[in-house]
Amino acid sequence: MNIKTKISASIRGSIEQHENVRELLKAIDEQFVTLDKALASTLIMKFTSLKLTGIKGVREHIMEMKDIVAQLKKLEVEMSESFLVHFILNTLPPQYGPFKISYNTHKDKWSINKLMTMCVQEEGRLLMEQGESVMLGMQNLRKPVTSEQFILSGNKMGSHVEAIGTYRGGEYYGRYLKDGQSPGPFAKFLQKHGIVAQYTMPGSPDQNGVAERRNRTLLDMVRSMLSNSKLPKFLWTEALKTTVYILNRVPTKAVPKTPFELLKGWKPSLRHMRVWGCSSEVRIYNP
Repeated sequence: MNIKTKISASIRGSIEQHENVRELLKAIDEQFVTLDKALASTLIMKFTSLKLTGIKGVREHIMEMKDIVAQLKKLEVEMSESFLVHFILNTLPPQYGPFKISYNTHKDKWSINKLMTMCVQEEGRLLMEQGESVMLGMQNLRKPVTSEQFILSGNKMGSHVEAIGTYRGGEYYGRYLKDGQSPGPFAKFLQKHGIVAQYTMPGSPDQNGVAERRNRTLLDMVRSMLSNSKLPKFLWTEALKTTVYILNRVPTKAVPKTPFELLKGWKPSLRHMRVWGCSSEVRIYNP
């Protein structure tokens, strides 16, 4: 049968011989119906086992659940939006207890997007209460290796490093002893090159708020880009580079000009910008 030669070998091997095309297509259809049911069962198990942990943020958690729901909908397994809202709330950790009670006592019903917005706000409030954004990273208590004990003074733009800010700075700048401060190798390096060391005081995470908010903005954009594009997670570094590239070319509330324009002196061109994750064509370079 000629039609069978056009079918993928992995599918052709699982289909028995048939006398006519109708029976063959029916057998193939039954095969894929079975696969769809198995996939639906797998997605449902994954959906019901998801819980919000400290590894990822609440926005990424909800978007992952929305993605599974979209896949189930294609397999004719639908869930109401009201059910999804209640189910997502039940996947949140105990810290969100007052937030859940507030929703249950509220008369209005939230959509999934409204729930995501409110959860992100609640997550930010909880982080402020904890004093620092613990979900954005981890405290590194190890000693720096040899390759991490040096700093490049200046950059390719020819700019001199005037100051370096860090959180508390005890690991790098030295410790206070009975006889006074004992500067470490890094602190001596800064003094030698005339670089001002700026670090926050102990117990004052608010002094490091700008850096934490910027890190949070970057991570939120990276998570959204990877989730919407369905690209593999190992491309998160490329997504981070793209995020920084975009933010350097958009204005802010504090400064009307873009960071690129402030550094270079002219406005950046955006004609080469494309949607993240879109299809592209690779061509041989021919100047």
